[in-house]
Amino acid sequence: MKKCILSETRIIFRLKKMIIHLIFTVLALKYVEIEEVNEIDQFLGKGRPVFAKFHKTGCPNCILMEEEFSRAASFFDNVSFIGINCMDVTPLCDRFEIRSYPSLYLFHPFNTVNYTEFQGDRSADGFSDFIEKETKIIGKRPPRILSELNPFTFDSFIHDNVCTFITYYAHWCKHCKKFLPEIHKSSIAFQYETNAKLAIVNCGLYDELCKRLEIKNYPTAIIYRNSSHQNSDLQEIEFNDERNSKSIINFVNEQCGTNRQFDGMLNDKAGLVSEAALIVKEFIEGENRINSINNMKKIDGTEFYIKVMNRILQHGFEQVKKDMDIMKNLISNKKGKMTTIDEMKKRYNVFAQFLIIDENTSEKTEL
Repeated sequence: MKKCILSETRIIFRLKKMIIHLIFTVLALKYVEIEEVNEIDQFLGKGRPVFAKFHKTGCPNCILMEEEFSRAASFFDNVSFIGINCMDVTPLCDRFEIRSYPSLYLFHPFNTVNYTEFQGDRSADGFSDFIEKETKIIGKRPPRILSELNPFTFDSFIHDNVCTFITYYAHWCKHCKKFLPEIHKSSIAFQYETNAKLAIVNCGLYDELCKRLEIKNYPTAIIYRNSSHQNSDLQEIEFNDERNSKSIINFVNEQCGTNRQFDGMLNDKAGLVSEAALIVKEFIEGENRINSINNMKKIDGTEFYIKVMNRILQHGFEQVKKDMDIMKNLISNKKGKMTTIDEMKKRYNVFAQFLIIDENTSEKTEL
């Protein structure tokens, strides 16, 4: 009997632990989807602000901002983030007279009726800026990658940087709401780049600035190239390609002379000198390799090519393959400062150019 009582006590104790764990797990959630009408009462009218997203299944703009909304939720410990699918809990959407999707409302503490509607850039930073301004609660967010310019920072930004890609938008513009998430994705590609910077300007807030710049349509995206940091040398090139991150990254790379890919790493073209390709082929396939090295010395920017050529002469291609394996591991694991990894990637690309030609030559010989 004693054993039975002890067993029941242990079961109750374990159940209590599970319930406590469940409660803390729920409280730890940064974003909660409301599934029943009365669930909203757990959030509204309490002691903390509530940022509510009213959305609808299949709504393209809702899907586009879903990830950014969740990211913003992770920045705030003292703000509740909730989602309300108007197809599942229609009475709630009727109650707040939701007519368009998505709609975003900020409810202040101890208030169930009055709210402030969000009308800005639907990004994690855009949501965070709005919440911080309205509630004075500062979120714990990482440093922003995409700069937001105003009349006080615009001129210095484009003149202090060699190449800038600026997107002009208005918060009420439907096309802007679709385009801005692509700009945010593209900014990740250039987060480590010193020769290209991305930024946005809200013409809804800074109308006078946009009028001065003669921005008439939204969104408008322009590359500013300023190699000498002088106003007279400023060159403007408007972006007129497909409005997606792939086209934006390709456009910036082409116009700014950069070689970035989606994750911010350098692509396989970085560090290569086009004029050197023929001499690399000559070095691999020819008999007079010393002569090839001398020819390479005549081309600017080929110092590392020459080092690779001498390394091949001294240690052979097997050593080059080993060098490349070590470099590949360091690059993929991002071990070290980004500037160091960039330089390593450029060298890796030069190594690879020699190796590819050598392998192609070997295959032809075998045939």
